[in-house]
Amino acid sequence: MNLTDGRGRPLNEVIVTLSSEEVTELLVATAQLDDTDDDHALLRTAEGTTLAIYRETGATPELARSTDWWMGPVVLVAALFLVVGAYTIARGVLGLIF
Repeated sequence: MNLTDGRGRPLNEVIVTLSSEEVTELLVATAQLDDTDDDHALLRTAEGTTLAIYRETGATPELARSTDWWMGPVVLVAALFLVVGAYTIARGVLGLIF
């Protein structure tokens, strides 16, 4: 069992107080995790409190595998092509008009 906060920092102790309806929702959510291919379930209260339950898959997360390192340069190159293409088209249109 791994308890973390929203930023991924570990928590040593957590107190969860549930009503009988919330206990039922928790049991249903965990049963659905067992029955489906979903890797997580979320339980939310009307006040906005959220409890996230994740299934242990054994796979390392994308950040730990460093598979997202290339996304920043790809977005930068795409934005550069977009700007250069827009400038070229605008220059061509202006050349046709004047």
